[in-house]
Amino acid sequence: MLCEFFNCFESSTRLLRMKGSKATFPNICASIQHLAERRFTYSHLAQLKYIMPEAIVINKILLRDESTCCMKPDLQVNLLVDAVESVAKQKGETGYSALRRIFRQRACGFLQRPP
Repeated sequence: MLCEFFNCFESSTRLLRMKGSKATFPNICASIQHLAERRFTYSHLAQLKYIMPEAIVINKILLRDESTCCMKPDLQVNLLVDAVESVAKQKGETGYSALRRIFRQRACGFLQRPP
C-alpha cells in the first residue's frame, strides 16, 4: 500500500508542478486519494518521509484563505529527484523511475527488519 501511495505521490507532484500549482498537502492529498482510491492522511505522509527522508521535503507555509481573509498554516510537500543522483541509475532509467525503485527496495528492507 505504501508503494502505491508513493507512486501516486510522485505522479501528483509531477502533475502539480506541470500545472504550476503549489504542492500543498490538501492538493496532493486529493490527487492521491483520487488515484489510489484510498484515504491518504498525514500519517501516510510521515511513513513515506521516514522511508525516503532525503527525497521528500516538507515545509510549513502560510496561505491566505480567501473566504476568511486570514492566513492559514499548511504544508508544502516537494519531491526531490536530485536526491538519488548519488545512487547509480540503471541504463535508460529516469530520476523518477529510480526514485520508485529505491523506495520499493527500502520499503521491502524496512518490512523485513525485526521489530
